[in-house]
Amino acid sequence: MIEVMDEGIGLLMDELDGLGLRENTLVIFASDNGPDPLAGERFNHQLIGAKYEVYEGGVHVPFMVNWPAKLESSSRDDVIHFMDVVPTLAEVCDLDLTTTLAIDGASFADVLFDGERDEGDHFWQWNRGVPNYAHNAAVRDGDWKLVRPFVTRNLIKDEQPLIPALYNLKDDPFETTDLAGQYPERVEKMNAKIDTWATSVEKDRIRHD
Repeated sequence: MIEVMDEGIGLLMDELDGLGLRENTLVIFASDNGPDPLAGERFNHQLIGAKYEVYEGGVHVPFMVNWPAKLESSSRDDVIHFMDVVPTLAEVCDLDLTTTLAIDGASFADVLFDGERDEGDHFWQWNRGVPNYAHNAAVRDGDWKLVRPFVTRNLIKDEQPLIPALYNLKDDPFETTDLAGQYPERVEKMNAKIDTWATSVEKDRIRHD
């Protein structure tokens, strides 16, 4: 897979060079999320979790941007979300993003040009069928991440009283130490954020207009 991708991306870059477009073309590369556990044990940089899960092993992926005419080579530690791509492209390309629906993401153009960004909160949730936010859901607020535990990759048939886990990703990027018992007020606050976000998502998802 890596060899095929390397060859394909190389061909794309060669074509842009041949067309004289390479220097002023913004190229974005990101991987799919998490190794699939059904395929057996895979390298995951010591992160727990995998595809289907909202632990870092299931959502933390490479994201690279290349734009020779505009950006110097460097690295960033900022957290971005795939849904941030559209508003970012709209900003850097000066595109009109007027829409009747709210845009979920936020531009990270400031990060690209060495500025500061108010990251805000980042949310994840996954299960098969109708969304069930009591399972496999997470919110990240700065260095803190609250996880409503993964139950199953199959259809969820009932509610389960699972206790959320709290991690400080700056000190514990591998999510090994649950701090929920030490910070009950933070757990309550971040749990409420997931509920508010879920209500907002569902309002759009089941709209009838």
